[in-house]
Amino acid sequence: MNIELLTKEDLAEIKLLLLEALPSMKQNTDGAVNPKWIRGCRVQELLGISNTKLQDLRQTGKLTFTKFGNIYYYDIEQVFAEMERNKVKCRECV
Repeated sequence: MNIELLTKEDLAEIKLLLLEALPSMKQNTDGAVNPKWIRGCRVQELLGISNTKLQDLRQTGKLTFTKFGNIYYYDIEQVFAEMERNKVKCRECV
């Protein structure tokens, strides 16, 4: 029987690998990690839109999504990029 043990050196190596991976994660100012994919209900909250409007944005191809089971997920960067693309300047600002 071959038994493998975890040594302190193994744990130190794992710790270093984790510390190297952490900076690549985006963080809010409060330290919470920003996910790349957010649920449809969160998109509705961010944009102040109804479920029907979100469905319309999906069907017209304005927002891409991925679906697991009955849950739609949206790439948060793409949501904000679409907002920027549709930005309209006020008359006084032009």
